[in-house]
This record gives sequence, C-alpha cells and structure tokens, in this order.
Amino acid sequence: MQRGLRREGPAVLVAPFRQWGGTDSSLFCEIGVVALATKIIVIPRGDTRFTVVKLRLSFIHFVNAFPLQWGFMRGGLGKLFEISYDLPALCADRLASGDADVGLIPAIEYQRIPGLRVIPHLAIASKKQVESVLFVSKKPIHEVKTVALDTSSRTSVILIRLLLRRKFFLHPEYRPAAPNLEAMLRENDSALMIGNPALLVDRNRYRVLDLVEQWVEFTGRPFVFAFWAVREGVKIEPYVHSFVESKAYGLSHVDEIADYSVSQVSVSRRLILDYLEDKLNYDLDRENLEGLDLFYRMAASEGLISSLSPVRFVESVSEHRLR
Repeated sequence: MQRGLRREGPAVLVAPFRQWGGTDSSLFCEIGVVALATKIIVIPRGDTRFTVVKLRLSFIHFVNAFPLQWGFMRGGLGKLFEISYDLPALCADRLASGDADVGLIPAIEYQRIPGLRVIPHLAIASKKQVESVLFVSKKPIHEVKTVALDTSSRTSVILIRLLLRRKFFLHPEYRPAAPNLEAMLRENDSALMIGNPALLVDRNRYRVLDLVEQWVEFTGRPFVFAFWAVREGVKIEPYVHSFVESKAYGLSHVDEIADYSVSQVSVSRRLILDYLEDKLNYDLDRENLEGLDLFYRMAASEGLISSLSPVRFVESVSEHRLR
C-alpha cells in the first residue's frame, strides 16, 4: 500500500510547514493542513474522516549513524515519521519485508532487495580508516583457519571475504556468531566486529586489522558502508529535504552527539570525536560512488551477490516536476 491519506481517525502531520511555502519547519499539523506529495489538503479541525499514515524509517543505533539521524533524533524532524531502531542486518530485512519504507541499509543489500532507490548525497563511508569495522585475531593472519562473522553485519561480511581472498589469498571457514568477541574467539581463530562493539576492542590484547585501511591500501578507493534506501512504491520525493537537513543538523551538533555517545558506549569522548570528525565521511560523492561501484563489481565477480544493478537515485521534487 502506498503510504498517504486514508479515511479513518484524526489527521496527523507527515510534512513540514515549509513544503507549502512556510519557513518554519517546526510548525506541524495543529491547524489541520496536510501536505501530500505536491498537493495541499485542508482538513477542518475535528474532521475524523481522514488520517495520514506516516512513513516508517528504520534507523541504526550505532554511533556512526548518529550524524545522519540526529535531526530526526533531536532536531524535531522525527515528528514527521514513525521510527524504529535496528541492527544493520535487521534494518535491511525490515525494508525487504515491507515493514519499513526507508532504511539506513548496509550497502550490499541494495543489490539483494529489488526496486530500491537511494537518497542522493548521504552515506556512512570512510576514506582512510574507520576504527569500527575490524578483523580481530588470536593468530598471525596467515595462520587463520576460522572466522566468526558478526551476525549484525551484511556489508562487512562481504568486505572481509573479499580482502582475505584477494589481498591475503586466504580461504578460511566462516561461521556466523553473535557479536560477543570473547565467545567468538573461544571457538574461532578470528572474528569480524562492527559498530559500537568494535570500538571496545582491546588492540593490545589481539591482532587487529582495520578493514577500511586494508581496503584503501588494496584498491585506492574509499568504502561506503550504508545509505538511505527507499522501498519500491514509496513517495519519498517531498521528504528528501528532511534527510538532508538531518545530516546538516547532525554535523553541526557533533559535540552534542559525542556527549550522547559516551553514555551509550564505554569509550572516551575524545575517541568519539575523532571517530566522527576524522574517521567517518557522510557524503555519497563521486569518489565514494567509485569505491561503492568497485565493491559491487568485486562482490559479483566472486559470486557473493547474484546480480549487479546500477545505483538508482531518488529525484528531488523539483527534478520530478520537470519530467
């Protein structure tokens, strides 16, 4: 079902006031006006014949996602949508099943879920090293026979396979496991760790490789981990600016994000700031798209994805009107 107006209960807002010429996006549908796509519908106060079904967003509750999501989390934009917080793999599953309309999905899932479109210019990426996608081993890498794969990951499990096969010429056994490093290494030689748990890894205790650092060294390209993807049939065009504004809000409130993050992960504030400001990149620029394309082509050539589709972007409302 396309999400939009339907006859039922009282009207609720799904679009900011500025969409119909206003300038204050904090004004919501308390006056009974709803913007749907390019139309304005006026609903008299107290009219219970209509309601608006909010778009459902699937967020990732990892520190690296907070800058893209912060405008929704703390900047007022969250009032426009129904939001859930998921692990990356579940985010992709919710989008594939139709339980979410938009998700911050692992990049590899774009090649597996048919009909998706990508909101342009926004991503979780890294151009040199990332600190939160790690290969952790008890042994020298060439002695590794088994790798425990973090089950919350989809993109990084492909990345580690590509790097071990193509860069290190290894063909270990891969075993899915919950992201508990001690348990993973109790039964395996090594482990893939991603996200918040990876920030906690004791690098003095284990042999650790940063997978983005290894990727950049091997390919000369940055790496894209995730981006906003939209399910087929969802009218997202009127709301694209909300995602752009959320990123801008997040990047202008990094100190606030760092304060929140240290309450979620037991690492120093200085480490979080370095992570957000120096290690991560939130653009889907030409350089990052070249890295993404190379990743997709390598995954396809190794049989790790069954098909290869070009990235299809959401058009802005202005672009859509020109057609």
